[in-house]
Amino acid sequence: MKKGKLVLAVLFITSFALAGLDVFAQKETTEKRYVGRTYEPGNFSKNFGRIDENKDVELIYAIEPVYKQKVVRSRLQNAITVQDIVTPYPKEITTLENTIGIVRVDGTSSKSLTSKGAELSEAQKELLKTAQLEDKIEVRVSFETENAITRELQTKGLYIPLNVGPEVDAKYSGDMNTLLNTLEAMVLAKTKKDERNAVEFGYIEFVINTEGQVEQIETTISTENERLDETVIQFIKNMPQWEPALNSEGTPLNQKFEISIGSNQGC
Repeated sequence: MKKGKLVLAVLFITSFALAGLDVFAQKETTEKRYVGRTYEPGNFSKNFGRIDENKDVELIYAIEPVYKQKVVRSRLQNAITVQDIVTPYPKEITTLENTIGIVRVDGTSSKSLTSKGAELSEAQKELLKTAQLEDKIEVRVSFETENAITRELQTKGLYIPLNVGPEVDAKYSGDMNTLLNTLEAMVLAKTKKDERNAVEFGYIEFVINTEGQVEQIETTISTENERLDETVIQFIKNMPQWEPALNSEGTPLNQKFEISIGSNQGC
């Protein structure tokens, strides 16, 4: 292969790899956003081919709890080892020490406590018993693992953030697919094709309260289309009754959910 062609091939492969990078947008609160962005300055479609402007881009919708990595209070209150908090826990590692800390909903943080091995100290156990709904549990683990090539032991670190969630998540009383189909029909009826084609992503949060009703609707990441955002907000306001979240005693709790809107452009 000639030198010029080799350089061109390397540049193409490098650009392709960078285009696939996921950049995570982290809010200053305890909430983590999973925003798949392509490498700047252009996205995948701009770098590797234009999207057909005549095509009606399919928007993809999902309704999920805001906190994806969840741990329930009953597990925290009865935890003896790190494995009791983090499931599944890697089996192939030898835990050297673990550190536990809590970031409260109000933004304050507890003192981080460390213990040797995977077993929790009494102080760590007492700290975990103070965790409340939506608090962020920060687990840091130092461990040894065998290098797959050299077979030598290596010391590494692991950071696992978990949010305290209800024992039982809130649940839509009807069929979720039907609910999402209703949302899709509303968006198709109230927005134009070119508006939908311009959408990359968006997140709108809401709370299912102890009565199973919607409250506290908030656009956390706009689709950058006011008509589309408002259509989703109206959909949330008019959603039928839900079954509320429950704690271990069966008492109803508030729970945050979000509707995510994304496109299949570049896929």
